[in-house]
Amino acid sequence: MKFRSIKKWDDPENSASLLYFAQLLEEMLFDFSLDTYKASILHAGLLCVEALQTLDEVDAGNIAAPNIAHVAAELYSNLERDPISIGLLPLPVTSFAATLKNSKSTPKEVRSVVELLSVQLSPSKYLKKNQELLSTSIKNNCAPAELRRLTRSLVTTLTAIGFSAKYIREQSQDFFFFGSNRISGNSAIDEFIAIFSESNCNYKVVFRVEKLFEPFSEAFEPAGLEISKNHPAELDQKSHPSFLAPSDQLLFATALNISAKDPYTARQIAEKRMKFCSTLLNVFHHKGNPSWLTECIVYNTDSNEAKLVKNPINPMHRCADLVQPIASKKLQFELPLKFSLPQVT
Repeated sequence: MKFRSIKKWDDPENSASLLYFAQLLEEMLFDFSLDTYKASILHAGLLCVEALQTLDEVDAGNIAAPNIAHVAAELYSNLERDPISIGLLPLPVTSFAATLKNSKSTPKEVRSVVELLSVQLSPSKYLKKNQELLSTSIKNNCAPAELRRLTRSLVTTLTAIGFSAKYIREQSQDFFFFGSNRISGNSAIDEFIAIFSESNCNYKVVFRVEKLFEPFSEAFEPAGLEISKNHPAELDQKSHPSFLAPSDQLLFATALNISAKDPYTARQIAEKRMKFCSTLLNVFHHKGNPSWLTECIVYNTDSNEAKLVKNPINPMHRCADLVQPIASKKLQFELPLKFSLPQVT
């Protein structure tokens, strides 16, 4: 784990739980952390959704009914170990054991129980309960194991409702280590939780594209993509002079009405729209290769904030690499040791 200065912490000795929480976020959201230390992809509430999808596939005849037993058993196993689910359910978890742990339960019986659970463990309810328990646990200096469990659930829930891991990590680093705010004590957890609103923001995402897009500008309008020689009036060229500089070779493509939790998720949604329009262009015009710059400007129309967002880099591309001559020599040495080619007679 990287060293982080705690000079902005007023009382670090009595804020051990919050500091541990900040370190857990750093560990879970770091690209190169082992999967063992990262947050889970699913929690009990999301497993309910997966179970319902499996039941739909069984009803459609795509999956054999006996497979339901494995999904139901996994769901119950998560429920009985999840303090958030236990706090949300109106009945003891053991009340659902007779159906979920019984391999002879019919799909109809399992569905009735899972539908009840999915209502009680909806993303909104799950997030609020997770935040409530996390806040209480940090303020009461709970055991590290409990804090780790609640932190993992928080990251899983935030990503499930639409926040990007990059945004969560960026906000946590700014709040706990690099921003101008002060950390007064464990109670600062409530300020951090408040950063992540359940409501979406409205964005415009601006790309620089090749002139190949220009003749098709009217065709792209129904898809919410606006092609123009000029950048949107809301953007200040002084803030991003290089990106917004006039060019004879590049146009502006603005993806409109993007609803997302954060700028990075907005970029992902907008780029899918760009790829869709690019594919349509290729269908009717085969002699060009429509492309755009890897960076874009994401403009929040609610807060009037613009952010330059670069294309996310694959973690494998960030590590040190061998230069070609050394790589060639290593390959010449390793290849004969790994493969034994049959002799041709």
